[in-house]
Amino acid sequence: MKRIEVAVGVLFNNQSEVLIGQRVVRDDYYQKWEFPGGKLEQGESPQCALIREFSEEIGIKVSRCESFMVLEHDYPDRHVKLYVQLIHNYQGEINAMEGQALRWVTLDQLASIDFLAGNQAIVEALQQQRS
Repeated sequence: MKRIEVAVGVLFNNQSEVLIGQRVVRDDYYQKWEFPGGKLEQGESPQCALIREFSEEIGIKVSRCESFMVLEHDYPDRHVKLYVQLIHNYQGEINAMEGQALRWVTLDQLASIDFLAGNQAIVEALQQQRS
C-alpha cells in the first residue's frame, strides 16, 4: 500500500470561519472537501511543507503555525499520515492557485460537508476544542 505524508493547515478568518478546499485531482476522492495542504517532499519537515503548499496552492505566505495533531488513515489504495497545523499568521490574499474551490465555513457547518474520510478526525477535534 502506498504511504503518503501530508502537511495540512487549519486557517481561520476574523469571523471564526475555517478555510476548506475541494479536491481537483481526478481520482477516487475527486471533489471531496479537505483542509488545504499537500505532500511532504523528501527530507522536508511538516512545517516547511505547509509553508510551501500554501504558497503554491493558496497564494499566501504562512508566517506562524503550530502543530495541532498528527493522525493516520487507511484508504483502500493508500495510507496517509496527516501533520495538522494551526495557522496563526500569514500575509497575502487567499487565491485558488490550482483552480480548486475554496470556502470559508463555520465550525457548525463542518458536519454537513462531504469531507475526505481522513479529515473527519480534524473536524471532530476542532468541534471538541470549541466546546
